[in-house]
Amino acid sequence: MLEVILNFIMYFFTIIFYWKRYKSVDNGFILLFVYSAIALVCVFNYISNPNDWIGLSIFPLIYLFIVNILFFRPFFFKNSLLIEKVQIQNSSIYNLFIYVYIISAFVILYYGYNSAIDTIFRGEWSLVRNDVYSGDMVLYQNQLERFAKIFSGFLQPTAILFFFYLLTETKVKSNKVTIFLLLFAILLPSFITIISVASRGLVVVLVIQFLVSYFVFKRKITKKTNKIIRISSLAFLVLFLVYSISVTKSRFGENISGGLSDDAESSLLFYFGHSMLTFADGLTDTIREFLWGDYLLGNEEILKVGIDNLLGTHFETKFYTFVGSLYLDFGPFFTFIIAIFFPFLISLVFKYKKKIDMADLMIYVYYLTFLINGVFVVGIGYYLGWVIIFIIYGLFKLINILE
Repeated sequence: MLEVILNFIMYFFTIIFYWKRYKSVDNGFILLFVYSAIALVCVFNYISNPNDWIGLSIFPLIYLFIVNILFFRPFFFKNSLLIEKVQIQNSSIYNLFIYVYIISAFVILYYGYNSAIDTIFRGEWSLVRNDVYSGDMVLYQNQLERFAKIFSGFLQPTAILFFFYLLTETKVKSNKVTIFLLLFAILLPSFITIISVASRGLVVVLVIQFLVSYFVFKRKITKKTNKIIRISSLAFLVLFLVYSISVTKSRFGENISGGLSDDAESSLLFYFGHSMLTFADGLTDTIREFLWGDYLLGNEEILKVGIDNLLGTHFETKFYTFVGSLYLDFGPFFTFIIAIFFPFLISLVFKYKKKIDMADLMIYVYYLTFLINGVFVVGIGYYLGWVIIFIIYGLFKLINILE
């Protein structure tokens, strides 16, 4: 019990220190808030099910905290300093990206619309989720849909960044149609994907991506537009609650009065409050070998055999944080080394530069959302997202130089 309380205290005092130093609710604050909140939910989860975590010890949690803070370093500075350095010039490559993204969305909508509508009306979310777990779900019907889903999925944070850029005071009046189409292109394919797998976590990811991009351009958006954003966000949150409750009831049942059953409430508590616990009791406590890049590079053979069988871990299907994913591949020493050097290299893209363009902001938002999503877990083969984002980054930089 003491271990999980100390784990929460470490994150809590870090966010207090951040607030006293910067006195700003910005992306660095949001990052620490998410990890502090998850650490707190881990405490409640442990209290509810202490026998599930009998192998828990404090040292893995301290290691996880230190490595997390090392990865967070690029965001420990005033968000206003970042905004002041942003200088974005009009570029044909930006317009091309937006149009390709919109076209990809229509492709996804064309192939997935009927299935999504049918799923909504049936409301049998538990059956949908069982199909996902059993591998019976059809991911795409042809290569065109596959490309559209890959392009839209990996570059969604970038598209959201462009959306808020177009909402800035100097851009909104001349780009109303593009703004509407881009928002359409972001939301509808996302909802189709979310509905097709009956996921609640993907909605949280979407909210996070919008939130961090909004804070980049917040001060350059007019008060009227900011008000519209707040009202729209409230409406979206209501829809999310309705959807989330519906999925949870379908998967775990409801009580006599129509509310969430005890199993449903326990599932929510477990979902949001076990990743840090699993890192300490499920991964680091019994691991005896490492994958040396197979998880990062997406070697699906390890899934066929089973990671627990290969490495001696016992996390089964639980989350274990993005640090846990690195730990599976590289162990404690090399994970620590990566945590020292990789964030420093990322910082060179946006923290220490005098001028920041859209390509730099892409890396900023992608890395930030990667860390926030990583409080739960990152999927096998996650290198591909980084490869795609750096290819787009290099392309944007090259075109800007040539123009």
